[in-house]
Amino acid sequence: AKKRRWWLLAPTVVVALGACVASMVVPNRYESEATILVEHQQVPERYVTPNSTSDIREALLIMTEAILSRTQLLQIINEDGLYPNDRKRLDPEELVDLMRSKVSIQPIGKGAATENLNAFKVSFTGADPHLVQEVTSRLTTLFIQENLKSREQQSAGTTDFLAEQL
Repeated sequence: AKKRRWWLLAPTVVVALGACVASMVVPNRYESEATILVEHQQVPERYVTPNSTSDIREALLIMTEAILSRTQLLQIINEDGLYPNDRKRLDPEELVDLMRSKVSIQPIGKGAATENLNAFKVSFTGADPHLVQEVTSRLTTLFIQENLKSREQQSAGTTDFLAEQL
């Protein structure tokens, strides 16, 4: 080992220096993640029949399309000042596509079946940790508001139908 110490020491130093240089060159990436829990009806069905029987995965897809729409994302990009350097060279559609690539929405469940879906994660990746957290918070708020709006519309539709039938 004494005779060949340079065979061990030289590669170790080179790898350590390479790792230090790579860590300085590679840009920082931060990811903020929020988990939204899906709660089902709290009142037992024998007392109150649920008036919304939509599939949870289908509702999540519809909400995702509404929230990741061009107008919603452009509003977030403009209000939060996202991608200041890219705004000069990219058109709005490319900015929206860039943001969509940084947003991730993943269902969380105990199995592959729809009835086991009990939560989903919303995450956003970017270079500024505070801005990333703020955008994730806004996306989470948009999901909650969209869910409340759709439930309100379903309940109003059911109420109107029942009132018509009476």
